[in-house]
Amino acid sequence: MMKQLAFCLLVILLFAANSLAQSKRQSRSTKSASKLTVGTVDNSNNKYLDGCGCSFWTGGRNPKNDKYILLGNYDKQAWMNIDGKVVQLRLVKDTTKYQGKKGDRYYQTYQSGNLTVKVECVATGFGDTHAVFCNSNITVTKGTRKQTVKATGSCGC
Repeated sequence: MMKQLAFCLLVILLFAANSLAQSKRQSRSTKSASKLTVGTVDNSNNKYLDGCGCSFWTGGRNPKNDKYILLGNYDKQAWMNIDGKVVQLRLVKDTTKYQGKKGDRYYQTYQSGNLTVKVECVATGFGDTHAVFCNSNITVTKGTRKQTVKATGSCGC
């Protein structure tokens, strides 16, 4: 009787240890799969944007080597590098105003399939007639994965 009880306890412990190990493996794979990568788009030779539109980049006043986080034109098209691939997006919402005051907030939303990009732009200055310069947070959501990038940018001509 004692041997049977010990055997049953051993079997229960083995099942519990196996379940715990499986749970940890699933948790690790979920964490690594949830990391969304936002890269840069190479606009050398004006491949995506030539002239008026919106462009956002990380760090500093001017983008280095024509590398942008987000590029958008006035035809409601935009491009971003998500998970190593340049993805074309469609502008679905835009509250941008090209004249206002520093600190004004503007919002843009872009979509492509299950990918949504939201830009929050805080105005840092304005051009003579048709441009806004801003510091921004760009939040990319793809399914359950999400990443926010701080960027500098401008919209206008």
